[in-house]
Amino acid sequence: MLIKLLPNQIPTYKEVIDAAIDASLPNFEERIRTDLYKELLLDTAQAWIYHNLEGKFEGVLITQVRDSISVGAKTFTLVCIHAPEGTKNESFIDGWPTLQAFGKKNECEIFDFYTDNPETIKYARLFDIIWETKYFQIDINK
Repeated sequence: MLIKLLPNQIPTYKEVIDAAIDASLPNFEERIRTDLYKELLLDTAQAWIYHNLEGKFEGVLITQVRDSISVGAKTFTLVCIHAPEGTKNESFIDGWPTLQAFGKKNECEIFDFYTDNPETIKYARLFDIIWETKYFQIDINK
């Protein structure tokens, strides 16, 4: 079951949110973490907790609704994800209707994310993909 945390619940889950940030946004600057927490507390970004049917914690997702210039519409972006015991793509698929409903409610046309995880890519291809690419970061200071 995928549950969206309320802003006042964010401090309770700080440890797993930190783990998601560390796992998904390597080489982050402290400012990025601070800004992301600010967005979560203002509810302009969302933290989602996933529990299996037995109620056991399996993972955390952080998302954000954004106006995208390149898409020309609102996008629902998966900012980071973390499953302490490994990626559980079935859990993501089980939670998809919840994410999809939230995106539609917020007038989003696209759900987007970056990944280099082969298993995640395999599961993503089960959906109707509009555009697929690889994401590159180039250090302009070197």
